[in-house]
Amino acid sequence: MGSWYLLKCTNCNYEVESSAGLDEGFLGIVQTHICNECKTLVDVLIEHNGQIVQKKICNKCKSDKISTWDTKDKPCPKCDFRMSIGDEPIAMWD
Repeated sequence: MGSWYLLKCTNCNYEVESSAGLDEGFLGIVQTHICNECKTLVDVLIEHNGQIVQKKICNKCKSDKISTWDTKDKPCPKCDFRMSIGDEPIAMWD
C-alpha cells in the first residue's frame, strides 16, 4: 500500500500531496518527478501490473518533459528551495 505525504516549500509556499519518491500500491509503482513544463511535482506511474510503463508523462499537463525528483536534496519545482516532508502519511492509496 502506498502513502501520500504533505510536501511544503517554506520559501515560496508551494504545497503538494505526493509519495515523495518511489512508492508501490497493489497494481502499480509510482515515482515522484518534476514536470519541467508545468513546474509541479507529480507521482508518475512507472510500472503497472508488472509491466514497465514506456511513456512516462505528467498526470497534470500530459507533458513528457519530466525528470526524476531528487529525494536527497528535495528541490522545490517552483523555486529550487529544499522542501520539507511531513512525518506522518496524510493518505494511503492502493
